[in-house]
Amino acid sequence: MKQVLYTILFVFCSSLVIAQKDLHYPLDKMVVTGNYGEIRPNHFHAGLDLRTDPSKNLPIYSIQDGYVSRVKVSTSGYGKIIYITHPGGYVSAYAHQHHFADKIAKYMSAKQAEQETFELELYPGKDELIVKKGEVIGYTGNTGSSQAPHLHFEIRDELTEAPINPYLHFELKDSVAPVLEGLYFFNTTDMNHPIVIEKKKVSDAGKTKSKKGGAIEKELTLTDTFRLPECSGFGFAAYDQHVKNGNKNQIYTAEILIDGQAYYKHVFDSIAFDKSKYINCFTVLDKEYKGDKIQKCFLSKNEEIGMFKNVKNNGELFLKDTLTHKFKLILTDAKGNKQTTSYFIKRKKNTELELHKKYKYDCLKELVFEQKDMKVIFLEKTFFNDFDMFHSFDKKSSLSNVISLRSENANLFLPCSVMIKPYKVKIDTSKLCIMESITGTYCGAEIKDGYICATSRILGDFKVTCDTVPPKITLAKKGKKAVGKQLDFIVGDNFSGIGKFKFYINDKWYYSEYESKQHKITYLFDENTPKQSSTYKLKVWDKRGNLTEYSGTINQ
Repeated sequence: MKQVLYTILFVFCSSLVIAQKDLHYPLDKMVVTGNYGEIRPNHFHAGLDLRTDPSKNLPIYSIQDGYVSRVKVSTSGYGKIIYITHPGGYVSAYAHQHHFADKIAKYMSAKQAEQETFELELYPGKDELIVKKGEVIGYTGNTGSSQAPHLHFEIRDELTEAPINPYLHFELKDSVAPVLEGLYFFNTTDMNHPIVIEKKKVSDAGKTKSKKGGAIEKELTLTDTFRLPECSGFGFAAYDQHVKNGNKNQIYTAEILIDGQAYYKHVFDSIAFDKSKYINCFTVLDKEYKGDKIQKCFLSKNEEIGMFKNVKNNGELFLKDTLTHKFKLILTDAKGNKQTTSYFIKRKKNTELELHKKYKYDCLKELVFEQKDMKVIFLEKTFFNDFDMFHSFDKKSSLSNVISLRSENANLFLPCSVMIKPYKVKIDTSKLCIMESITGTYCGAEIKDGYICATSRILGDFKVTCDTVPPKITLAKKGKKAVGKQLDFIVGDNFSGIGKFKFYINDKWYYSEYESKQHKITYLFDENTPKQSSTYKLKVWDKRGNLTEYSGTINQ
């Protein structure tokens, strides 16, 4: 009974009620736990996270007529995911599924058996897997990089593949205005390290009034006058809720007016996947106060997200006079509910404009460091701002020289390419790879023109190393409460990671699944499993081709 009451309370407090325009709900109950543009580690959230029952696999519905244009099974990322192309130029995506609906599952399993692989990505033709609005296409789960059972749902532009805010397709009932938590002012002399020079925590106060269409607007007027250096920046911490005391989600728009004139605006309507990592320069973490995520309203030199509208001076505040200026921040959700906060800003006395700090390398240009047997390439726009870089090629290791890369202010947006020629030694080159030795990170290995080539999103010490240690396999013991018949294997690798795996019974390939979070490969007994005593074999390779085999007997 307590569990039932808890569930009802959770749904009441967290649910987002969506009124359809002409779309079917992807789930029977729409409970949004994460919305579009939400600030995540290293990326903007590209869709809606919809809460599901953690103990049940709930049906997932196609939101409109269309056809399955892409279906993928992966041990990471979105796990089991279906993409449906619809009339009108958009695609819907349904991720982290436990299993696909029957006709899609049969299509996928036939291809997996044909290629003897679990991980597979296919692009069916327009007439192969047609679906109707409201048709069940799969069941919710926790596959891929998901940390808990839920449905990750997206809508994308068919041509650009850029994810679009689903609220542009679904209307929502929402009578709660965004909540402002704090105001932040920065010294922007060094754009790589903008320093918070003043902040003000804000309580959820202000006058509330209703607008046409039922939207709510909260107005907060502060008497504060913030005195700033001539070269400054502004940021804020805020969240949106769809019901009172609901989940804290992302706002939709943020707009700044100075003396009544538009100065800055960003809108979370569409952020391309290749721009998502700009979140690392868009946000700053306030470590001193509850870890608030500050959304900056001034741009780095290389910041091309596409969500910025009518931005003056890249959002920086250049106060060249000593007058008092009225500053207004307007936060809006997708329904049109607003939080408006007004106050004043003024230049500090006896301060002069400090020019931006100069750095050696331009982030908008390609940079190459090269020496005899080693080369590093940073493509243009690899970094958010201009930077300094220390590099050396004088260290040595057992298989190659070492490239050392250091910087106090270089934050990578794109990976760099690292190429090193190994020493001439008698060793299997297929086992060679590049490692960042400070963290022990495997960077990859592609042999080209005598170089071992890899990419890295971090700086450090790079060298050629050798991976000859095969993965480990152990048969997991079943507990007394194990349900059904299955074989579970725990697998692991010491360096490059699990690459591929194959499961055989009597030398014939059978479908098995790999759950990377649990490091577990599972084979489920079904009607195709031989009834007589049979031998099985599991083969697991790491990413450098090292193989381990585990054999046993099945007695049904």
